[in-house]
Amino acid sequence: MNASEKTSVEEDRREIVEYMTTHRLEENMNELLNELVKDRPDDPYLDLSQAIELKSGSSQKIINVTARSVAGSDGRPALEAEVETIRGVFRAVVSNMGKGSVDHSVSTILTLLGDQLLNKDPAKQEQIDAILSEDDSVPADAVLALSIACCKAGAKFNEAEWFQHIASLANVSDPRIPMPWFTVVAGGQFAENELYPASVSFADTGAASVAGAVATAQKVFGAFPQACVEPAEETTDEETGAVSGGGGGLASRPNAGKMGAYAPAFEGMTDVLRTLKKVIKQVEAPEEGSEEPAASVKLSVNMNVSAYSEKIEGDGDDEETAFQYELSKWAAPDAVKILKSSGEMVDDYFEWLQQFPLVSIEDGFEKKDSGSLIALKEKVEGEVTRLAEAAEAGEEEPSPFSSDLGGSDGVALQLIGNETIANADDIVRAEEKQTSNACALSLAKAGTITKYIALHAKAETLGVPVICVSEHEGDSTEVFSAHLAVGTRAAQFRAGGLLDFASTDKYNELARIAGGDEGPEYVGANFRK
Repeated sequence: MNASEKTSVEEDRREIVEYMTTHRLEENMNELLNELVKDRPDDPYLDLSQAIELKSGSSQKIINVTARSVAGSDGRPALEAEVETIRGVFRAVVSNMGKGSVDHSVSTILTLLGDQLLNKDPAKQEQIDAILSEDDSVPADAVLALSIACCKAGAKFNEAEWFQHIASLANVSDPRIPMPWFTVVAGGQFAENELYPASVSFADTGAASVAGAVATAQKVFGAFPQACVEPAEETTDEETGAVSGGGGGLASRPNAGKMGAYAPAFEGMTDVLRTLKKVIKQVEAPEEGSEEPAASVKLSVNMNVSAYSEKIEGDGDDEETAFQYELSKWAAPDAVKILKSSGEMVDDYFEWLQQFPLVSIEDGFEKKDSGSLIALKEKVEGEVTRLAEAAEAGEEEPSPFSSDLGGSDGVALQLIGNETIANADDIVRAEEKQTSNACALSLAKAGTITKYIALHAKAETLGVPVICVSEHEGDSTEVFSAHLAVGTRAAQFRAGGLLDFASTDKYNELARIAGGDEGPEYVGANFRK
């Protein structure tokens, strides 16, 4: 064999090896033969041909689509969409999201969307979502349920976990486990009490793992009911001797609200925050002999002011629009009406930030009340500067503020846009005006997997941390939302509280994904990066 022939043979051998590697022929055939021998079928060639068919690229198609009405986790009807391929059946359950009924969504899938998806490749998520989004009149829950079901099917064809498949769709090379926030108190339209914020959440920012964060959450949820019925501790100002606190105890333990959270019958937020501060002090106490790092529990309030705001002046730009906020919105009909101006809300928030371990405020002002958000931010930054100057002068005072919250240099307060951020333009606007330095995204807001990934990418491009949220949506993402958060490298994750299994299992799924040492990295203290 001359040199030319040898080169040709080597080239053929290289191409053969490359072809076999690309299609994983040796690996897949060995796997199929091992399964065949283990089962010892009467007709091995028939079984082998069927197994090879399953591996065939031509079989990577949707062969059937159906839907049905099922009972959701809240007891109300929910939509279940089902996509069948030769690799199995893949389902997604979504709470009703539109004005129409679940039955209408079922009918839409059976008579319209199902036919459009037949013979399509579920691994091509962008193509699938484009088909689903063609008609704006199609129910949102039908679109989202099918988008999720197809994503699960695509992951199966790619022999990947859901979060791994999502990461590939989002061009993410290193998925990570986000910081979990747990909703502990429900208010507003989510509870039978007089609290005006939608919810209060907490996170253990000192936990070394998601398992550690969940363990802290269990302690907080375990201690909160008893803390509610006990009077809050009194504190004495060392200089003036003035006594504050006390009171705040309930006659009975708190009921459960929505989102897997407690719904205490406190009349004001100060009592809620005092009670949580007492619980946090108890939880943060170091356990003797424990090797786990000490807990560091921080709070976040979701004000959801759009539910009780009123425009009182202007119709144009933000600077020309003024609002007031009715804090008695959820009180008894005969209760005294409590209205606060934007300036008074700024003062309230600042007082909370000084007194309690509060680091995050969500939807604290109306979208066009951006001047108040900036005023709050500047007030906090001014106090941080004052405390730093006092420390340099040898007059050090304890500071309630961090100068690098979540690993973000110069950030002392996280301002989250949720209701105020509905699309990519809102993300750009919030970043430009500096009214939000974080955004809450959900699949329900985005509508499809592809649109969620695009929104997340837009926020990442602008340096805006993302909180993946699924707490208000019932079954809409099942545990899938945990995979979505990991696969897109979300900074934070909120799925509700621990009083509801639908919420709890999403946090448990984070722990399952984390696995052992081989799992994705946990974001930890740098939860804003």
